Amino acid sequence: MQTRVSGERSARRIPLKATTLELARDEMADFKKKKRIEGLPNTGFRPLLSDYADKYLEFHRTASDSGKKARTIDREGHSLVHWKAAIGNVRLDKITKPMITGFVKARLAVGLKPRTVNIDVIVLRSVLKEAKDDGLIAHLPTDDVRPRTVKTPIRPLLSPSAFEELCKGAAQCRKNGTQLLDYLRLLAYSGARRDEALALTGMM
Repeated sequence: MQTRVSGERSARRIPLKATTLELARDEMADFKKKKRIEGLPNTGFRPLLSDYADKYLEFHRTASDSGKKARTIDREGHSLVHWKAAIGNVRLDKITKPMITGFVKARLAVGLKPRTVNIDVIVLRSVLKEAKDDGLIAHLPTDDVRPRTVKTPIRPLLSPSAFEELCKGAAQCRKNGTQLLDYLRLLAYSGARRDEALALTGMM
């Protein structure tokens, strides 16, 4: 039995005219570029960030070969909501470094963590990189934006005795106690992250 990880899409076959691997790669790049920019407003100008961001998300949500998981797209969509609110009415070729740094300062001023703001900038860079690949902008205004320093939190580790007490408490849960105990031991012995462990399925 073959299992599929949550968010994974099946591959789609696309007929190509290329006769070599190199030509096939170029043809696929042209195909992706055409699909990304298809449907953008034909105003004679470069599209607004809000319009292009919507097309960016739509492409990666629907294309089987976009290279991004559904969970990643959801996170990017959350960041792009804030970018569109701040500079969504700005044309792609008019986005500047001061606009980006102003957004960063505003986000930090309301209490956002530096790591969250760094992710916001990474998301914008991904969108603008595709815009550059599509020939809509000449350079990336995010290139000179330095990431904020992030202090890695030091998380206290459970001692073996404390972990056993935790497992004992889990086993005493009236509902799904056995499953919770198995889940805790799986995390401890495999080193898997929460979402990785929850995504596991049985193999037959």
